[in-house]
Amino acid sequence: MEIIKNSNGLSKQDIYRMSHNTSISAKDLAGSTLDVAAYLYYHDINSRGEDVNVLVLKTGTDLISTISGTFAKAFLDIVEAFDLPVQIRVLVGKTSKGRDFVTCELA
Repeated sequence: MEIIKNSNGLSKQDIYRMSHNTSISAKDLAGSTLDVAAYLYYHDINSRGEDVNVLVLKTGTDLISTISGTFAKAFLDIVEAFDLPVQIRVLVGKTSKGRDFVTCELA
């Protein structure tokens, strides 16, 4: 695992929990508004041996995760412009080719 970016103040225990504990998939939260307190964006190898970038958001006691590059870019743009905690809305849709996608916007 290689950390790409993260919110300030995460302890080693926070990083371990965020990268190893069970999380809710962002795509399952379509239309939800989330109060994000912390985040971890890291590179890893998934169970199929593929390189993936994973974004994990901490909202209270829940962990929300996604491998969506679209979501990660939108979220990182938001946290570069605003301090944490920040409120975001999860959006899902279909591309012009019929593929599902997930992203977020400032709530």
